[in-house]
Amino acid sequence: MGGYNSMVSWAEGNPQLANLDYTHPNFAGGRKIAGMLYDDIIKSYDRYSKTVETMEVKRDTMIKPQAKQ
Repeated sequence: MGGYNSMVSWAEGNPQLANLDYTHPNFAGGRKIAGMLYDDIIKSYDRYSKTVETMEVKRDTMIKPQAKQ
């Protein structure tokens, strides 16, 4: 999640972001994780949106099923 000894720095840091069991984030740590996850999802979506915008797909060139005769 944050590299070697990251939970130790979260538990002993100021503000404290994890419980002193060095395993579970506290409420503030949970908010930080949620923010990082949200930011990453939004960045990934923006990157995806830019790729889709650059693709030129025209409706008339899409493959259409042929009618049965």
